[in-house]
Amino acid sequence: MAPAQGMEGTVTLLEATGSEIFAKVDCAGEEIACLFRERLPLKQGAQVRIEVDRACAHLFDAKTGRRV
Repeated sequence: MAPAQGMEGTVTLLEATGSEIFAKVDCAGEEIACLFRERLPLKQGAQVRIEVDRACAHLFDAKTGRRV
């Protein structure tokens, strides 16, 4: 069996916006904002594993808020 990839975390916020789901996931104390384009059976407080698609990621400087 292949090792699990991605980061484990806890869903702390969910907002369904029509065809998408916006979620915040706490991964070891770091808050990750996620946008899911498909409808997933997520619940607040659920343990999830997320993997970042680096080709689609938008990263920001924590101090300035500017995109890096």
